[in-house]
This record gives sequence, structure tokens and C-alpha cells, in this order.
Amino acid sequence: MNGYSQLASSACESPVLTYDDLKKNYVPVFTRFWDDQSKVPFLFNRDKGVWISYDDLESNTNKNNYILQEHLAGAMFWELSGDRTAELIGNTYSQLNNSYFT
Repeated sequence: MNGYSQLASSACESPVLTYDDLKKNYVPVFTRFWDDQSKVPFLFNRDKGVWISYDDLESNTNKNNYILQEHLAGAMFWELSGDRTAELIGNTYSQLNNSYFT
């Protein structure tokens, strides 16, 4: 069981997590799964009953490739400030600029 499509409570039981917090405190101890249909990872901890959907470098790269493939004009991020080391935005900048300006 990976927690996918499990029933959830009606209220969010934890605060919004930043990307940096996820990488430091959740990725190392939760089990990572991949949803191949939506091309995104999710974390699940069976003991705690916690399921977390998020973007990482792999899903970010997939999204950037889609932007390039469909000749879209750019990208949008929901919460840019949570990526304090600029891993995801740096990847997007690099992929899009290297493709559009070379």
C-alpha cells in the first residue's frame, strides 16, 4: 500500500511544507513513490498515515520538457520561496534558457 487514493480527513492536519523542509526531513524517512500518469513523486509513511505530493528535480525536468515540447512561453511556480537553494527554479532556468537561446 502506498497511500495513493486513500481516504483523507476533511482538514489539513499539518502545515504547508517547504521544498527544503521536505528534502531534509521527509524524503530521507518516508517512502518515495512515482505516479507515472502525472509524472510526479509522492511520499508516504504508512505508520503515520501521511501522504505528501510534491515536485522534485525529476518531475520539474519533465515539466520543463513539456514546456519545450509544446512551445509554451514559460513556467509558473506555486511556491518559489520554499526552494531556497534554487534547485528547481535553477533547473527550469537552465533548461528553458539553454533551449530557447542556443
